[in-house]
Amino acid sequence: MIINIVNSFFQMIVNNLISSFGNLISLEKESKRFQVFKEINMLSFMFYSVVTVGFILLFNPVISLCFGSNLTLPIIVVVLLSISNYILSQIKEKCNEFL
Repeated sequence: MIINIVNSFFQMIVNNLISSFGNLISLEKESKRFQVFKEINMLSFMFYSVVTVGFILLFNPVISLCFGSNLTLPIIVVVLLSISNYILSQIKEKCNEFL
């Protein structure tokens, strides 16, 4: 659930950026379009990297604080969930950028 909230927040930001691409495509040269693509790609990479590390470090402490330490997950499960989210988010971002 927490992962979905963060993904939805970032997806909302990306959707607002995508709507401005129409103007960019019609008014700018290909070199400028490619530069903007690289910048957005880098921002996406950095955002999801920070979120992944944040999930790995803070997931169990937040669960322990809110619901009790008996409900925390083993660290390997948290790492696998975080990496899975990172990979799927990067793939989804790449598909959205090319559509």
